[in-house]
Parts: sequence; C-alpha cells; structure tokens
Amino acid sequence: MKRTLIWNNKKAEDMEVKIISIPPIQLSTERVEEKEVEGRDGTLTETDGYTTDTKQVECDFRGADTQRILQWLKGNGEVIFGNIDDRYYKARINNAVPLNQVIENQLYSFSIQFRCQPFGYLLDGNNIKALTTATTLKHNKCTYKSLPLITICGTGACTVTINGRTFNISEIGGSITIDSDIELVLNGKGNYMSGLFPYLDPGENNISWTGTGVTRLDIVPHWRAL
Repeated sequence: MKRTLIWNNKKAEDMEVKIISIPPIQLSTERVEEKEVEGRDGTLTETDGYTTDTKQVECDFRGADTQRILQWLKGNGEVIFGNIDDRYYKARINNAVPLNQVIENQLYSFSIQFRCQPFGYLLDGNNIKALTTATTLKHNKCTYKSLPLITICGTGACTVTINGRTFNISEIGGSITIDSDIELVLNGKGNYMSGLFPYLDPGENNISWTGTGVTRLDIVPHWRAL
C-alpha cells in the first residue's frame, strides 16, 4: 500500500508532507431511507443513489514554508489516494488545516478531511477514443454509468446510438460537442441536439451512427467506479 496522495496535481512528498494513514478502499455509501408502512411488519428500505463520503488522511509536515502548504490544502479539486491510484475523486477539503501553528523545522501532525463525491473517475477514462466505424467500448473496472464528452466531426445531420439509446443532431457544422456531465451542448449549439444526453453503461457499449457526413466520433468516456 502506497501511503501517499496527489491533490490538484501535486504529490504530498513534493510538498514536504508525509502521509501516515490513508482511507481504506471501500464502496461509496448508498443513500438509504427506511419507511414504516401501515399494516406491514418491519420497514420498507428505499435506495436513491449515493452520497458524498468523508475520507480522512493523517499527515506529518516538516518544513519552513507553511504558507505554501496552506495554499495547497484548501478548496475544491481532484484527489488520488496511493492505495487506489488508478482513479481520482472530485473533492473539497472539509476542515481547516492549522498549519499556521507549525514552528519552523519541527514535526507537526495534522489531519485532512476530503469530502469526496461518490464516484472514482478512472484515470484512463480521460483518454480520447476516436471512432471512425461502429465500435464497442468497455472498461473492466467501470461499475457505474458514466457521463461522456462526445465530439461529432463532420457535416449534416446524424443519429447516434449507444446500447439502443439514441440522440439526434440536426447540423454538425464541422463539429459539435455534447457534455453529458453538465448536460450541455457546447459552443451555443444546443438547438441542434434532440433526445436525452447519452451515458455509458458498465460492461459493453455498442456505439453506432447514421449520417453520411460524419467523419469521426471523439469520445472521452469518463469511466466511473463506486
């Protein structure tokens, strides 16, 4: 197990921070509600997605530039934990790190609380998949539906199908980009799309399209795992 982390592209060791402990590997927490139903014994359990989790890290710091650390350990960003370093979590630091109390050249221990969104984003899910023919995409570590960034290149109209789900583009106009994470067609081209924003399933995704003017689909899968 690697006792390290990367926060907003900066590794702990490069910031003179030694990681003492990191969070255990575990599934995201389901959002569960229990309801009592009249005439029924026990309770009815309903699940509604997943909630954010707090992942705590224990650290030591030995160095003189406390302001540099304070500027690093704040706000929102992406964190990679050393014991599961094939993915990052979207997170924010949820506690004030009291490094202003550090005395120069003395060792000081503190904790960092990362308030993490429920999904790990697999690092290779940020790579572009350039498709010129109908293709099947999958990732063996993807365990939850993923919200891709899709750029269609070409001219004219087209229909894109992913596992039987379709969306339509009335005019590509050179290129058109659909961001399913924020549910937006970029560059003011929202009027050219109809249908639901696409997503990728765990397992196989059969991707095809119609439209003689399509030259390529560029897909950034943003594969997710619980």
